[in-house]
Amino acid sequence: AIQGDVQVDQNADSAEVKLTSLQFANVDASGQVKASAVSTAPTFNGNLKTGTFDLKELLKTLGIDSPQTQDSAALTRVQADLAFSGTPQQIRIAPLQLKLDDSTLSGEAAITDVATQAVRFDLKLDRLDADRYLPPEAKAASTAAAGAGPAATTSSSAGKGDLIPVDALRSLNVKGKFAAGEVVVKKIPVRDIGLSVRAQNGDVQVNDLAAKLLQGALAGSIGVDVRGTQPKIATKIDLNNLQLKDLLAPFVPVEVLTGRSSLNLNTSTQGNDMDTLLRQALGQLDLNLADGVL
Repeated sequence: AIQGDVQVDQNADSAEVKLTSLQFANVDASGQVKASAVSTAPTFNGNLKTGTFDLKELLKTLGIDSPQTQDSAALTRVQADLAFSGTPQQIRIAPLQLKLDDSTLSGEAAITDVATQAVRFDLKLDRLDADRYLPPEAKAASTAAAGAGPAATTSSSAGKGDLIPVDALRSLNVKGKFAAGEVVVKKIPVRDIGLSVRAQNGDVQVNDLAAKLLQGALAGSIGVDVRGTQPKIATKIDLNNLQLKDLLAPFVPVEVLTGRSSLNLNTSTQGNDMDTLLRQALGQLDLNLADGVL
């Protein structure tokens, strides 16, 4: 259901649409759009705001299976508030605010060239507990067990499928920055996350990668080059002063190793399956457990 008002001024070559209510399934939104030079060189600007809605319920209404999550309340509180402007050739969304349960993503994004799908962004996330959105543990365990049988008989071919979506990466035209205050993964809080991304013509670079975790720090960069026949991956990652006890806690119920460790990952690999890439990378690892205690 749509409620609103449309005004067209032919003399001024402009138009305005006011939406007091736009209802679709369980989503209720409002906004407006103003356009000028409609018949010559159209430009537009406007805003859109939704009420809080249940994403799982929306997916169900659309006939799409909603993801099962460890926290049944996850994905049930979504709300968007944004302003936009542009022309038929480019679109900018600023400011942008998207709320997902207890998390807020804010910033701006743009398609600077619709023809080439050139995307630019600068986004910040305040906090996200990623564990809430993982599949329920019982279901994840049964899924893994169900797949163990066939995998055991085809272990020689495991990891031989294409790992990197070459065609998708070659088509990317992206440049942007992302930051997050805190992301919790496997009960491990990762704080002060930052990175920049540049992808064009099959060359994908993630630079200025930084984060704080396990009382230590991470810094580095990752590059993926898919311009040739085989993907090339260059990784420079330094993990310093990680607390081993906290690192192993989610995986090992008994405290078997304490102290601190550092990991230097400066690798150059080539290939597109897990086995090949792991074999090359593991031979280039530099792990320091000098302060570890067993």
